[in-house]
Amino acid sequence: MMSINLCVAVHGYHRKQLLEELTFKQRQGSVIHIWGRPGHILVFVQNGMKLYTFDILPASCPQLVHRQGYLDVEFDVPILDVLSPRNTPNLLYLVQENGRVQVWHFSTKTYSWSQDGDFDLCNAAGAKVMSVTFHDVHNSIYWCEKRGALSSSDPCCYCICKRTLPPGSERLSSSTIGSVMAVLHNCPQCDLVPLRDSLLIWPREPSPPGLFFKWYHVTSSLQAHILQLQQCYFTEDNLFNALDFRSVASRLLGIWSQIPVDQGHSVLALVHNFKELLVLYRNGNIDIVADKEEIVPGCSLCDVSDIDATAQWVVFRNMMGAVTTKCLRFYSLQTGRILQEIDMSSFCDKWVRVWNHMSAIQVVGFYSDKGAYRLQMTSASKWPRTPETPQTLRTYGKDSLATQTVLEEAQKYYKERSVSHAPLTDDILLSGDMFHSPALLVALIQQGNDGSQTLEISDAMEGLLKKYGQGNAKHMQTKLNDLTGPLLSEYFQLEQQLKDMVDSDSNCQAAFATQQSTVQAEVLELIDENSTASVATRRGQLEIMADEFPQQVLETLLDYLDLETEVDPTVNQAQVRKWTSVLAPENSASANGTCFPLFEILCRLFFIQQPDQLVSFVRMAQTISDRMVGSYTFMRKKKECQFYERALASIGNPELSTNVDSAAVTMATLIINSGLPHCHVRSLQTLLRYELWDPAVKVVAQLADQSDLHLELYVILLVALLKENAFPQYCSQVMQLTPHRMSITTVLDLLQRHYKRPAMNTEEWCQIFCTDEDRLNIGALRPHLIRMLSGREEPTTETLSSTSL
Repeated sequence: MMSINLCVAVHGYHRKQLLEELTFKQRQGSVIHIWGRPGHILVFVQNGMKLYTFDILPASCPQLVHRQGYLDVEFDVPILDVLSPRNTPNLLYLVQENGRVQVWHFSTKTYSWSQDGDFDLCNAAGAKVMSVTFHDVHNSIYWCEKRGALSSSDPCCYCICKRTLPPGSERLSSSTIGSVMAVLHNCPQCDLVPLRDSLLIWPREPSPPGLFFKWYHVTSSLQAHILQLQQCYFTEDNLFNALDFRSVASRLLGIWSQIPVDQGHSVLALVHNFKELLVLYRNGNIDIVADKEEIVPGCSLCDVSDIDATAQWVVFRNMMGAVTTKCLRFYSLQTGRILQEIDMSSFCDKWVRVWNHMSAIQVVGFYSDKGAYRLQMTSASKWPRTPETPQTLRTYGKDSLATQTVLEEAQKYYKERSVSHAPLTDDILLSGDMFHSPALLVALIQQGNDGSQTLEISDAMEGLLKKYGQGNAKHMQTKLNDLTGPLLSEYFQLEQQLKDMVDSDSNCQAAFATQQSTVQAEVLELIDENSTASVATRRGQLEIMADEFPQQVLETLLDYLDLETEVDPTVNQAQVRKWTSVLAPENSASANGTCFPLFEILCRLFFIQQPDQLVSFVRMAQTISDRMVGSYTFMRKKKECQFYERALASIGNPELSTNVDSAAVTMATLIINSGLPHCHVRSLQTLLRYELWDPAVKVVAQLADQSDLHLELYVILLVALLKENAFPQYCSQVMQLTPHRMSITTVLDLLQRHYKRPAMNTEEWCQIFCTDEDRLNIGALRPHLIRMLSGREEPTTETLSSTSL
């Protein structure tokens, strides 16, 4: 149900190499903290004094934009916590231990971070912040600060304070934010948990066990609760002065004396779950603390006796997980049963810490002495089957994230646009057929599918296929249906193919455990035009065999097509019939029962097993197609691009190939020959992504025609070589490729911005600039260039005279 993946492999973060060095290789020491935000990862090293950010940029980000907006900052005081409003994850509050707060904002226009202000939380001199949180509804920052010297005789030297932030986009500073307000003073160190409308204050020892407080911002009231009795025993309304913790504890002393001591009910962990706090006891029972005065009992987790107090707990979707150095165990919050247990020996050795961000999109992971990882859900719990009833949101799990998101957005939309005062309750939304598009229902059904194709999901999908498949039903004319219509049609087509494969009587599974001769016979039977099975079924079975036996299937198909012989200029009728079927597009299989396309399958197999032969195969297929149909030069060129485009669309990433470097070069060649928009830039970026410097330089050299494209490719190549410290080996070749209209100022700017010293000595740099150029006199700049690129001291007047042209 849950999978563990390295952070560098989950998303397309920029500076992946640096992220791997910090978290996996730990080149700068152990990682102190990691905070995850949607689209961002913040990594703190050097005892929390150094911050690195890693951002996910859109694919449409201009390639020539030289980003200087990374939030790489050094601090004089360690960072305690990173706060972020739930609805604006691109806004960060970096809180230092001395109470200093730096405000940073990530712009989606410039794709860079910029500072929006800074301020101090504490007024007291020498105060130290111990814990801090941000409350979205209150728009306030709450913190627990230590005042005075902590001694064993008087540990109650802490104070709970708050500051309200101004509304809107006003720049934050000490003069624009609200004044410091003390809520509770002379208290032990406390944990702060934001609930929906209130703030929960949970004191640590030596506070009486089970005592906690709730602060309500609107009424300025503070409530004292006792966990064992599950009710509120003290309320102070209109609180203008901070309440003294000792006085409150003394008032409730008589109540605690009557509470029996039960070791089984001692608290094991406190787990924040969005708008509530889950209190986990050592016997596995869970109490839910929310805004309501009463405490609601939850489920009981089974088998928590082997989880020690040092374990870290996290709530993800409808599961609760315990993270230790030995195992990662997930419990169901509905039944309390163990859902999954993962051995942690390969992910950590000595220590492990959890990072969790509960925004509109929850991001959960952990980091250890072996790297930084992210948890991802592979499937949700299966929902119960409700035959002969409308498929509603209630059917597919009221507690699922998808259902909660639909409910919140629907209520928000209704509240903003409706003139009626009647509320749109959850019961109204959860009853009746409320779906405007079958795509929503398909998405919810698939969220409960773990790949096993259970009876409930199969029945639900079969009903949808009968109702909406093959254009059986008309959809409402909405923008959502217009957008999802083509995707939904393709999805139903794939579901039908899967159904045909399951219902087929073919013995394809028997071929998986047999020798090569049996595989060859099975492949020939599948591509036989006289076969009675449907083309979609046979193609699906051939895809399975190609995935299991790629080399044997490729050799069988090559023998069938007799590709080792040269192409005969006179194509007979049998060859025309065979190659017409082979070269037909994949989507033509459903339209023509006698057509069995093989071009895309062959391209995939060539790319995996023999990537260096793929381009030759595509060229041969184009030659055969031209000789069969005969066409003008313009049409031949157009069809040739179509063949390369089809080949490019059928292959995957080069990592799937047995020869990654050769596959990357092949992919780059296909991109150029396809004639797609920006094909040369995409081809060069593919080579640079796999650090294939020689082919990359050749691509730029082939297009060195002083055009705009030449300039763009040159800049991309130069920046990549500089960033990866590969420029010294290719400096002479790259300098010869410099476009004529590119000024020396631009070249110097790129060198100074992206070059990482040291890499070359002074003699090598002198060799670069020793050749005279008729079109550009750089003699006066030569000593400055050599000094800048080699890190030498400021040259003297004699040096300038001796090195001038």
